[in-house]
Amino acid sequence: MAKNKEDKAQDQDHMKIGEELRASMVREKKLKAVDPKEAFRKFFIKVKDKLKLKPEMEAVIWKHLVAIKHDKPESFLKGIEHFGYKINN
Repeated sequence: MAKNKEDKAQDQDHMKIGEELRASMVREKKLKAVDPKEAFRKFFIKVKDKLKLKPEMEAVIWKHLVAIKHDKPESFLKGIEHFGYKINN
């Protein structure tokens, strides 16, 4: 069964829309992915004054967090406490 020109054009339009939708979903997923190192930098900026830390300690604490597998944003606080600091909220 042969399709007419309008049906073929409509199919191509649907395929383009589908491709654009999939591409936007991939872009959105990449944007949602959080870089743990960058998240830790933001976390460190917030806590360094509370803990009276020197900026050089950022790299040291980051390596510690990676070593003890606390390098995800949700476990930074546990990792800092494991390092020996107590953060009072």
